[in-house]
Amino acid sequence: MNISAIACFSNNFGLSMNNELPWLQDKIGDLEYVRVLTTMSKTQSNSSGSGVDTTKLKKNILIVGRKTLETLPLSMVNSNREFYLLSRNQNYTISPIVKDKVTAFTNPKDLYMSLLNRYYKSGDIDKIFVFGGAEVYKIFLENGWIHTFYITRIFKDYECDTFFPISLVENDFELVSSTEIDSKFRKFEIWNRREHPEYNYLQLLEKVYFTGEKRMTRNAETYSMFGANVEFDIEKYGFPLLTTKKMFTKGIIKELLWFIKGHTNANELIKDGVNIWTGNTTREFLDSISLSHYPEGCAGPIYGYQWRHFNAPYDSNMMIHKENGIDQLMNIIQEIKKSPTSRRLVMSGWNPTQMPEMCLPPCHVLYQFYVDNGKLCCQMYQRSADLFLGLPFNIASTTLLTYIIASMTNYDVGRVRICIGDAHIYSEHIPNILEQITRKPLDFPKLIVKNKRESLEDWLYEDFSIENYISHEALKSKMIA
Repeated sequence: MNISAIACFSNNFGLSMNNELPWLQDKIGDLEYVRVLTTMSKTQSNSSGSGVDTTKLKKNILIVGRKTLETLPLSMVNSNREFYLLSRNQNYTISPIVKDKVTAFTNPKDLYMSLLNRYYKSGDIDKIFVFGGAEVYKIFLENGWIHTFYITRIFKDYECDTFFPISLVENDFELVSSTEIDSKFRKFEIWNRREHPEYNYLQLLEKVYFTGEKRMTRNAETYSMFGANVEFDIEKYGFPLLTTKKMFTKGIIKELLWFIKGHTNANELIKDGVNIWTGNTTREFLDSISLSHYPEGCAGPIYGYQWRHFNAPYDSNMMIHKENGIDQLMNIIQEIKKSPTSRRLVMSGWNPTQMPEMCLPPCHVLYQFYVDNGKLCCQMYQRSADLFLGLPFNIASTTLLTYIIASMTNYDVGRVRICIGDAHIYSEHIPNILEQITRKPLDFPKLIVKNKRESLEDWLYEDFSIENYISHEALKSKMIA
């Protein structure tokens, strides 16, 4: 769902004076342009097998504050334009003339969620525009909900009592077009929101929640969609540690170091305050999946074991390999050094032979690495992704793994891409998801690799530093085993 905004302001960023547009006295304005921009819409086909053509125009939505609504001419109300009113005044009475065209909200997030629900479920919305006033612009800009801004600048100062929050546009948007309408009076500009890959993640949450199939699965009720992907340009945007909720950085690093050393004893993580694998290695859980002979904390030949000892016989008592298997991870590092253009830089965690011995089959099952103009890239295939709790973790962990391999092979890090099979959210997580998708992403932090290690076994938690990580507050939910 894309939301645009339209604004007209004076040279001193004034919007209005006493609820009127001061430049109208000079016969300057852009309402005709606004009428055209907000009237044009695509058609919605509702044709059925009867052969009857029920095609109709989709609706355009204008989001306005109370004062803006009161000043709009009646000619702005037509058959395919509706108004969403945002006002803190719960007792405001809407004029009977426009009442059937107006839906009122007092809470900005309620308005935003209503738009999302209608956009995905009804399909009757074509374009959405924010049309003022100043407080409405500010709310939508601060929350990151506007994608494109259409601005008309008037080359004259006017006395005004409300002003446009221009700094919020200049900070988060890029000017893509500027046209002088007439040399003395006006300039028309188009600004687009600066790209941020976290928006793609938020849009995936939206899409799965609003359009995914509701399913009862092995462990809980989910909303699910098949086939999705997210991609991150590390050089351009930084380390993809999500900012719309606070991430458990320690857990991400500790777990990956546990993986790359081929360890399978979850008690090691628990001792470090990382309980990611606790639920899948309790006595009760192991007994429930016919692994009652495993000691508590034993995860079986999962992820890191397959990375470092693929298909080696597993000793569940000692939680180690009995014989040497295939060290896929070290083989990749050596192959990159020897043949960086190789198409065989692949590591698999999927081993059907040892699946019954695992406490949980691998979700992130396949990694492929690629050297692109001196930068190491990674594409990971994930058969199943818990989008709220799991995927944010996987994004950061896959990127950290790429950093480690890049450090050991003397490359910089390029792009990281994750392809997902079953992309799902758990019904239990929905309240937090609905909060997260209303939040504005912040700049990604920077990952510093402080020490260079020659052996995978030598990497330590202290070798990594994450700088300038600023995020929204944490959103805590139960991990569903």
